[in-house]
Amino acid sequence: MRDIFEGLGEKLLTEGFVDLEQQLPLATLSKQELSELLVFLSSCGGVGWPQVLVRFGADLHHVNSEGECALSNCVHARDAGNYKPKVDSFFTAMELLDLGANPNSTYLGMFSVTHLAYRRGLPDFVSLFLLAGADLQSFEPDTQTHETLRDALLQSKSDDRADWSGHLVKMRERLASD
Repeated sequence: MRDIFEGLGEKLLTEGFVDLEQQLPLATLSKQELSELLVFLSSCGGVGWPQVLVRFGADLHHVNSEGECALSNCVHARDAGNYKPKVDSFFTAMELLDLGANPNSTYLGMFSVTHLAYRRGLPDFVSLFLLAGADLQSFEPDTQTHETLRDALLQSKSDDRADWSGHLVKMRERLASD
């Protein structure tokens, strides 16, 4: 199964889209397998596929055996630097949040995804998670970190604070026209 997941991930990285319903017999996969696929593919960017997996039963809040969730993998994908998805994982994170992912999700059971994004130097992700309702008090009781996160949000471009659902619609339209 891992080989299949990796093949789908490679297709997402290079093409930005994968038709999961044609590539996999999704109805035969367990909720656990669908959830693992959701977490795995989140590091590959792209939009459209998360809602397909959720429709088939994937758990948006699933944490894999390595302590990763879908939102933390979106942050890691941007931070990795060794590859560049065709469709930025920021848009994947927007779709996951739009579907109901928790902006207070944790990475390794210790750090919120907002904290992870801040530590990785990704103010657009910080803004996105805060706009989606992330609680600054839900992680690391460090006043300096909280103040710095607030500053990052205030200093981010006004574009970053725009309606993220609108950005997602535009990205879907752009992909449909490619």
